[in-house]
Amino acid sequence: MTREGARAHVLGAIKEHLAVAHAGESPPEASQVDSCGVGRPVLPDDVQGRAVRFKSVLESVGGYVTIVPDRIQAAIALQHIVTTRGIRRLAISDDNLATDLAASLSEVEIVGADSRDALLESDGGLSGAQWGIAETGSLVLSSDNERHRLVSLLPTVHVALLRATRILGGLDEALRRVAGGDPEALPRAVTFVTGPSRTADIELTLVVGVHGPKELHVIVLQEELA
Repeated sequence: MTREGARAHVLGAIKEHLAVAHAGESPPEASQVDSCGVGRPVLPDDVQGRAVRFKSVLESVGGYVTIVPDRIQAAIALQHIVTTRGIRRLAISDDNLATDLAASLSEVEIVGADSRDALLESDGGLSGAQWGIAETGSLVLSSDNERHRLVSLLPTVHVALLRATRILGGLDEALRRVAGGDPEALPRAVTFVTGPSRTADIELTLVVGVHGPKELHVIVLQEELA
């Protein structure tokens, strides 16, 4: 095959895959025009509405979301994930809630975030999440608040704990909250997580879990935590 022929073959494959992808997309949601004149989806302005929107959007890209009323139900949900996903070794961050809930688990080995070797051998990771974004179904993890980067990246299954009151509307609001109003005060590392890890080759063949977890589970607590 000549260079021109190979190029035409690759471009044709990309065009075909894009056509299939666009055909499967859902129609865009109703939009509104904000004060800056930029159209964006209409977002709920109440805690419950944002939690439901966050769940819907994240699950549409392959994530799993469980909304619970309190810590007791959060512990039950976490045990269910550990059991059904066959997690035998669970790495946890230094988040207080993650530590508390992990202590109630049975039939699983708990590993701290300090040992990279232990993390590499863990099949589950448990962390907190500083913010959620209803518009995109994303988690926002800040290194200033928690040591969780490897816990959220290395294990096959990542479970994140998120307060419903911490679910924001859009990315712009999340960036303002993370920076605390001062762009110079951004944490050393801010990670945005939307669903399981995904990658694709030049022919747009999708593979899940190559550069991160194959599964993302988020437990949303509706109670206000101290």
